[in-house]
Amino acid sequence: MHFPFAEIDEYVIMPNHIHGIIIIDYKNVGDENFRPLQHNTNLSNIIKGFKIGVTKWCNANNYKNFRWQRSFYDRIIRNEKELYNIRKYIRQNPLKWDLEKNNVENLFI
Repeated sequence: MHFPFAEIDEYVIMPNHIHGIIIIDYKNVGDENFRPLQHNTNLSNIIKGFKIGVTKWCNANNYKNFRWQRSFYDRIIRNEKELYNIRKYIRQNPLKWDLEKNNVENLFI
């Protein structure tokens, strides 16, 4: 496991993007000598590692036109209500995509 302090919560893989919740909890690592900041393990590096892994898989499986967008959007979830609402948004995103997929503006998002 690359990031023992990170857990994927709700997620959905869409045709041209991904939505997901990553829970970061340094307390549950299990090694009292583990110092995550010394190893440069923050959200940006978790996302970077994910993108590298997916890109390698795509290249090995002949998905030569696969590309990531340059950055990502993040948001700190501050309470249970926000967590509930974001999980709901993620679950409903495929339905929204299905309704809007023929909109020309969505083709190159």
